[in-house]
Amino acid sequence: MDRQVEVARLNAASVSLAGGAYICNGEVQGELEVTYAEGGNWNLMYSINGAIQPMLNIDRSPFPLPITIPGTYRLESVRRGNCEGSVSGTGEVDLIRLRARVEIGEPSCPNTADAQIEVLIEEGEGPFRYRINQQAFQNDSRFRDLSPGLYQVEVEDGSGCNWNEQVRIQEQSPPEVSLSFEVDGCAGY
Repeated sequence: MDRQVEVARLNAASVSLAGGAYICNGEVQGELEVTYAEGGNWNLMYSINGAIQPMLNIDRSPFPLPITIPGTYRLESVRRGNCEGSVSGTGEVDLIRLRARVEIGEPSCPNTADAQIEVLIEEGEGPFRYRINQQAFQNDSRFRDLSPGLYQVEVEDGSGCNWNEQVRIQEQSPPEVSLSFEVDGCAGY
């Protein structure tokens, strides 16, 4: 009795990390991708700033590595069962801070369109672009000849990080004039 047994060889995974990302005002922009040629599920160990993270099961390539905090993301090991593969690559996740405040110049008189909004950058790196109410971006941080009303102010820095705030320009009340006079007790007048 002649039996043949076919043995399949499991190729070790060669996994790499590529990409770059940043966290802007709590939102992740960009991604870090884990890629490998071998199919199947693999258990991946990675670190952020040297701190080992919970093991991930990667089941496709490219696989998006979860981005949680700024820092250096590094692949540490990959394995399936007793088979260990090779890992390479690091990815940087930067933290970008963009903060601004708005100063409002109220209208000079009722029913006039001469108010202004000025955006003052408190933290961030330029170049900056500015806009109100989803209009086209401009390089000037000041918006002039505005009517009273509600405005959505937005700033974008050179990396694409955005800051926005809703502001209201108040209508000026008409001036109140009061006139008073006294009449003295003189007769004939």
